[in-house]
Amino acid sequence: MRKVMVLLVAGMVVACAAPSLALADGAKTAPVPATDATMSLKPSQATVSPGDVVTVEVLVNNIKGLACYQAAVKAVGGEKGKLSVEDIIIDTARADYVFGKAQKLPATDKVGLRAGCTLWEGSVDVSKPAYLATFKLRASEDAKGVFEIALKADPEVTFLTDRDVKKIAFNKVAAKVTVEQKSPLRSTERKAG
Repeated sequence: MRKVMVLLVAGMVVACAAPSLALADGAKTAPVPATDATMSLKPSQATVSPGDVVTVEVLVNNIKGLACYQAAVKAVGGEKGKLSVEDIIIDTARADYVFGKAQKLPATDKVGLRAGCTLWEGSVDVSKPAYLATFKLRASEDAKGVFEIALKADPEVTFLTDRDVKKIAFNKVAAKVTVEQKSPLRSTERKAG
């Protein structure tokens, strides 16, 4: 019998293969798989100022038989303040979108801070970086320091599955973003009044 996970997001139902991962002692993280498959995060910039927005793209590579995905991110670290998810977008019109023009059902969940999509039928093989989603994060006005933006480790919220509802093993690649005050303009750089 095929296991199916149903995501109810903003009135949309997305059926995905449910990840079935047996973890030791009820742990919420899985061991690092022995594979070249990756889900990685790519920030729009390495350094932002307090109050600024940074966009982070979620990409996959070296995946065989992908039929469904879900990704959730978190930002940790920094000396003070925080980076908070402000918006989640799945741009299915992008030329590098993982499912291309195939019939699909994408969904975002701004409460659970996740993005996901399933193909109606079939699967795709990914041999070069392919786009899944974009998360927009805003640095708080008091944010300072280096923050790590990572995929949530819980296999119930970040996963890849094939069309037979089998979990696809992959490595997670995080990103770093530095939040620092802009240096004031030197007198020679100031605009003439």
